[in-house]
Amino acid sequence: MKVIHNASFEEAVFAESGLPIANIFDTCQASRDSRPDADGHRLDQVVARELGLRMDKTCQKADWRRRPLSQTMIDYAALDAEVMIALHHVLAAES
Repeated sequence: MKVIHNASFEEAVFAESGLPIANIFDTCQASRDSRPDADGHRLDQVVARELGLRMDKTCQKADWRRRPLSQTMIDYAALDAEVMIALHHVLAAES
């Protein structure tokens, strides 16, 4: 299973390279389904609401195709992966 926030965006990015994604748990969609009246469903908003954590999203719009990745980008990606696992546990339990 791939845990992705806003999977439609990621699917479009991967499709540009001819790489389909299957078996997805979309935390954005799960947030919308479980909390339709919530104040926003951006990843930082969902993480704050569901996990009580604040995320620094400054690297979100970085060019991730550029290599080598900076240490800041690597740290950002690692934290992103950690919160996605935690969000999956919380939101899947509510589904």
